[in-house]
Amino acid sequence: MRVRNLALACVAVMACVMPARADVILNYHLSTFNPPTNGDTLATGTQIPTPDSPLGTALTGPGVATPNSAANPLVFNAGETKYIQIAIQANATPPTSVNGQNQLNWTTANNGNTMTAFGFDFRYPLSLVINPFTPPVAPLLNQNNTNARSQSGPQPTDGGSGGPSGYFFSTGHPITYTMYNMGGTAMTGLDTAIGLGTGVSGFLSDTLIATLKIRAGSVGGDGTITMLDLNSSPTAAGFGLIDGTNLDDIIFAPAHAGFPLFIRVVAIPEPSSMCLAGLAVVGFGWRKLRRKAPAAA
Repeated sequence: MRVRNLALACVAVMACVMPARADVILNYHLSTFNPPTNGDTLATGTQIPTPDSPLGTALTGPGVATPNSAANPLVFNAGETKYIQIAIQANATPPTSVNGQNQLNWTTANNGNTMTAFGFDFRYPLSLVINPFTPPVAPLLNQNNTNARSQSGPQPTDGGSGGPSGYFFSTGHPITYTMYNMGGTAMTGLDTAIGLGTGVSGFLSDTLIATLKIRAGSVGGDGTITMLDLNSSPTAAGFGLIDGTNLDDIIFAPAHAGFPLFIRVVAIPEPSSMCLAGLAVVGFGWRKLRRKAPAAA
C-alpha cells in the first residue's frame, strides 16, 4: 500500500512539473445564425456576423454525446441552407510536436506568442451541396462575408490568462485557388490585433475561427465534407504563431484524416413520383374493397 501511494505521489509531482501534452484539432459546430435572406453577396444577402456566438451544437470533437459519423450524418433537406462553424481546440491528447513544430510554443495572449493566422482548404461533395463563393471584386473585398467569414472574439479566460484584448481575424480567399464553386473553398484569417492565445494550462477549449454557409442541392445522397492543408510546404504556415511555429503539421497530421463531416441530403420527391405513389395507394385500397365485397354479401 505504501509503495502504491508513493507511486501515485510521483505521478502527481511529474504531472505538475512536466509540460502539458496537447493535440490541436478542428471541430464542427452548427451555427444558430438564421439570416432573413439567403443571398450569396452583400448586395442580396445578410453577412455572417462576427462574433457568430455562442458556439452552436457541437457536431464533432471530444465529449460530444452523439458525434457525427457515417451512421449519424448531418441531415439537409433538399435546398436547405445551414451555417457550419469551424472551431479550433488544443486538448490533452498527444501529439504535442510533429516534424519539429511544437504546439507548446503557443502561449497566452499575455505572453505574446499567439496564433495570428489560419488557413484551410474546405472541400465538399459538389453533387450534394455548395458553398456559393463569389470572387472578390474591388472595392467589395468583403462581399463573401455572406458565404464564408473568419471570426473574432475574446481571449480564453481560464485562470484570467486572456488579458483585456480579443482576437480579430480578417477574412481572406487566395486568388490562386482554382476550386472555387467546384467543390472547394480556400479560406484564410489574419489577426489584426494580438492573436489568439491559449489558456494558462496550455489548452484551448473550442474557439470559433470561421463560419461557412452550406446549401444543399436537390439530389439526395450521402457524402463527406473535409478540411485540408492549403499548402503542405514546411515553410508555408496556414496556422502560424508569432514566433514562426507552423501548426499545420500537427493540425493536418494523418491521424486527423481530413476532419470528416458526414452529411446526408434528403431529396424531395418529384411531383410525378408523388402522383404515381398516390395512384398506387388508391389502387391498393380499391383492391382491398373488392376483396371485402363478396364477404359482405
